Amino acid sequence: MQRPDITYCERCKNVYRVDRRDPPWRWLCMKHRRAEGFGFVTTNTWDDAPPYLYCRDVNGGQCPLYSPVESEPESAEEPTMEFAK
Repeated sequence: MQRPDITYCERCKNVYRVDRRDPPWRWLCMKHRRAEGFGFVTTNTWDDAPPYLYCRDVNGGQCPLYSPVESEPESAEEPTMEFAK
């Protein structure tokens, strides 16, 4: 029996990072919205919980909503030493 592929959030296009240098524990999954009704505390206060769930709380290694990031397109020209001259 073959082991299924593990889904890593760093390779998923549904990950939201405020800054590309954000540590992994701050990444949010845009496919997992927080339950409605748990954000508004009073008319002047907003709960500090973000609108999406944290990746660390969602992915157990087999995320059904995983979408791999498309690889970068290959360059039309391979760099060679001729370009450096």
